[in-house]
Amino acid sequence: MKDQFNDSLVITDERDKFQLFREANVACAASGTVTLELGLSLIPMVVIYKLDFFTWSIVSRLAKVRFISLINLVLNKKSVEELVQTDYNKQNVVKSVLDLFFDKNVFENQINDLKKFKEIIEGDNKNPSEVAANKILEYLKN
Repeated sequence: MKDQFNDSLVITDERDKFQLFREANVACAASGTVTLELGLSLIPMVVIYKLDFFTWSIVSRLAKVRFISLINLVLNKKSVEELVQTDYNKQNVVKSVLDLFFDKNVFENQINDLKKFKEIIEGDNKNPSEVAANKILEYLKN
């Protein structure tokens, strides 16, 4: 899939990244810190993630969670589309992104969920990463 996105933009400067966030309508993001940042910026997204087969075989047996994205983990529901392993292919990425662009319900539902996510993360005026980590730990304990 990487070959099809030869002209992709790679951002390494934090200021450039947040400038792009302000201009974005939707995003595709690898699971991790960027989903936290996009969520707090209220940018609807599709989360994509693929590991090599061997690593995935081990991780999928050890990690017993329903979701991989911070948004879904914190909200404890599927709000953000997650395309993981075999679900991560060109057709699914295109469909999921087009749904965000052209299906008003999909877009608005995710925006509403992102507002709830932001409220949870920023509600205590604590460090957002710490709040997210605590929510994930809470989820894992249950």
